Amino acid sequence: MEMADLVADRSTDPDVQDLAARILAAQEPEIDTLNGWLEAWGADRAESEMSGMDASAMGGMMSEEDVFPLEAASGVQFDRMWLQMTLEHHTGALGMAQTEISEGEDPQAIALAQDSTASQGAEITEMEQLLEGLSTQ
Repeated sequence: MEMADLVADRSTDPDVQDLAARILAAQEPEIDTLNGWLEAWGADRAESEMSGMDASAMGGMMSEEDVFPLEAASGVQFDRMWLQMTLEHHTGALGMAQTEISEGEDPQAIALAQDSTASQGAEITEMEQLLEGLSTQ
């Protein structure tokens, strides 16, 4: 389950709900594009999903154990945890995108990484602002 899928049932903050909806809407076409590339490149999808790997091996990836407390939370506690975890996830994604930009060879993959850097950078700023607002609650 995607962390953003948890927001509708657990968050009480309309700004967090809106952000999660936008993240989900943006990720779906990106994931479809990436999966299409994997298929076109003849890559093993199971291998690309890193089955069996420790999620913490990649910056910002959450393990199932990391998500358990989030699944049990609600309200402001959930919002704070979700924002912190999503912020960490986005920060890790930015690192991967920067690697693709500097070391990648496929122009389309580099362009997607550049787009992701811009959009996720803006989302990181928004998450930081939302977290700051929650610190007073």
